[in-house]
Amino acid sequence: MRIRLALASSSWRRPSFEVAPMMAHTSRDLRFFLRLLSSEAVLWSEMIPASEVLRSDDPERRWGRTSGREVAQLGGADPEVLREAADVLRDMGYVDLNLNVGCPSARVAGQGKFGAALMRDPDLVAACCEAMGPDTSVKHRLGVVSSSNYSRERQKRDDDTRCSWNDDDDVDGGLDEVRASAFRFVRTVSASASRFVVHARVGILDDDDDDSNNDDSNNDDSNNDD
Repeated sequence: MRIRLALASSSWRRPSFEVAPMMAHTSRDLRFFLRLLSSEAVLWSEMIPASEVLRSDDPERRWGRTSGREVAQLGGADPEVLREAADVLRDMGYVDLNLNVGCPSARVAGQGKFGAALMRDPDLVAACCEAMGPDTSVKHRLGVVSSSNYSRERQKRDDDTRCSWNDDDDVDGGLDEVRASAFRFVRTVSASASRFVVHARVGILDDDDDDSNNDDSNNDDSNNDD
C-alpha cells in the first residue's frame, strides 16, 4: 500500500518523501550523505539567509550544487535581495526554492523581522515570492501569536470548530484570530506561491525579542525546524 507522505511541487508531479529543513543539520554534507541512501527523497537545505548568499565568496562550496530533487530554503524579507539570492541558487542547480515564513526565533523573527514574523505581512510575502520566481513555495505556521497572549489564545480555542477552505466562507465566523489570519495569509500569497508547506503549530513571537521558542525549559527544539 502506498503511503502519501507529502506532495512535491509541480516540477516533480508525484508524491514524495521529503526531509524537512533543520537548522544546523540539513547542511551540504548531510544532504550529500542522505543522497547516497536515496536517489528519490526530496532533500531540503537548512534555512539560508539571502543576504549571506550575496556576501559569500563561494556559495557553491558552502551550500553545495544540486542535480535535482532538492529544495533550497531562503530566509529574508527584502524582495530584491531574495531575487538576487534566488538567481545565485538557480545557477547552482536549485530549481525549487522555498521562503521561510516559519522560524520564530528572536534572532530571525525578532531582530531580523523575517521568518514567522512575515505571517503578519502577507502582501510582503507575496512580493518576495514573486521576486524569487517560479516554483517558489512557502513554509509557514498555522499562525503566530505573541508570547504574552499565548495562554489567552489557547483558552479561546474551540476544539469543536470546523472550517472549510471554500472561498465563499466567512473565515472569521467561529474562528479565533490566529486561525483566521492563516486563511487570509494563504489567500493573499496563493497567487505568487507554487505551494504551501505547513508546520502545523502556532509560532510564538515574543514582543520583547526574547527567544521564548528556544527556552531550554521548553525542551522542544522542533519548534525551530523550519
